Amino acid sequence: MLVATISDNNTIFAEGLKVILEDNFGCFSIQVKVADGCEGLDVLRFHIYDDKDNTKFSSDTLKIINSNDDISDASLEANSYIYRDDKVNSIVCKSNFVLNLLFFKALTKSFLYQKKLPKVLSDAESKVISLISQGHSVTEVAKILNKSVKTVSAQKKSVMNKINVTNNADFYTWIFNGFDRVSS
Repeated sequence: MLVATISDNNTIFAEGLKVILEDNFGCFSIQVKVADGCEGLDVLRFHIYDDKDNTKFSSDTLKIINSNDDISDASLEANSYIYRDDKVNSIVCKSNFVLNLLFFKALTKSFLYQKKLPKVLSDAESKVISLISQGHSVTEVAKILNKSVKTVSAQKKSVMNKINVTNNADFYTWIFNGFDRVSS
């Protein structure tokens, strides 16, 4: 479940922002909550909850500011704040940017970083994965290592089992996103 939480002392702006988010992100079955008693923390944040209502992933925070406010935080980027007088399109774009990062984080955690790797890769498996990560096919890896294709395929499958991946697409995504080179 996707939830947007708005904390803003300006309740009129917060309610308007709620309508904008519900209208533009309704396809995500978004729930928008306006927090009471925000004590000066004017922010918008997105959360993904699991089926037990525990926060699974949280987005970066979008700070809500007035256009005449001095932005003293030099690390703030254009997409890390919303002006209260921003146009609807600008608010949607900034929210979309933060949501895309959140969805990317959720997807990579779900698929790529399920590779908890409590099981150590053998030296042979590490060599196979290293060569595959350099762009070699299983057949080429077999020739380079002077092994049969069946052996290399078995070692590849063993690694896939260890990282909890069931298909080649997720396996290659894991490889090209910096697999952990663990050997015994």
